[in-house]
Amino acid sequence: MLRKLRHLTQQDMADRLDFHDVREYGRVENGEKRLTVDLLERICSILGMTLIGLLRFDEDAILKEPGTEAKEHDHYSHPGDDADLVATLHARIRHLEGEVDFLRKELERQ
Repeated sequence: MLRKLRHLTQQDMADRLDFHDVREYGRVENGEKRLTVDLLERICSILGMTLIGLLRFDEDAILKEPGTEAKEHDHYSHPGDDADLVATLHARIRHLEGEVDFLRKELERQ
């Protein structure tokens, strides 16, 4: 959702992250690729946010960010998109919480 708010495609992200294939970045968004702190920091840089900001992700704040409101004539906005977006955001939050737990455990082991 954050990528889309920044008007970036998955291909844009793959290119900026030096991935060889857009599918590799797709695995990041789908939660199929284990995230490292380095990768998270690079993604945050592209999205223009801090790592702490991403880890403390608040969908309400993002959805209400100035300039991100959907316009009635916006062809990307369709009835039901808001509910789908919120459900997607909740799923991403759960995934990121799991990633944060994993990274904390990795740091504790070092």
